[in-house]
Amino acid sequence: MVSQLLELPFHMDKTTFDPETHCKIRILALKDWGRVNWVTGKLFDENSEPVEIDSILVDIHGGSFNGGSPAKQNQYTKYIAMKTGVVVFSLDYRLAPGSQFPSNLSDCFQGYLWVAYYAEKYLKIKTKNIIIEGDSAGGNLSQGVVTLAIQKETRIPDKCLFNYP
Repeated sequence: MVSQLLELPFHMDKTTFDPETHCKIRILALKDWGRVNWVTGKLFDENSEPVEIDSILVDIHGGSFNGGSPAKQNQYTKYIAMKTGVVVFSLDYRLAPGSQFPSNLSDCFQGYLWVAYYAEKYLKIKTKNIIIEGDSAGGNLSQGVVTLAIQKETRIPDKCLFNYP
């Protein structure tokens, strides 16, 4: 069980990014809710109230665990963001053969936890629903994230969409 939340930085200098310990997350949204400077990664006003949105989608791409990326899935995730108005967080997990299981599942779970617990603090967005979805290998990893959330008694996604896991 998660008994204490960690203070994670939103902004990270690209020179300190380490793919062995950090997971990239691509954010797609129909509207800019005006709380974050997307160039610096800093809040315009740290005391501003969070914007309430109906749903956040955590997307985990497919690619047989050794290919694919949020960039390759961009047309699909952009379409979802535009047509539904949800904010899409597309996770970029480590791939095989350079990384072995469970590093990919760990990346996805950490990315999910960041969205669940820190989107409000660092991005000033609050949501009622977290939806997790993935296709192929991403569907499999999405199921793994839900299982870990249940086992570790953290926030469980409100809705799930597993496309051919």
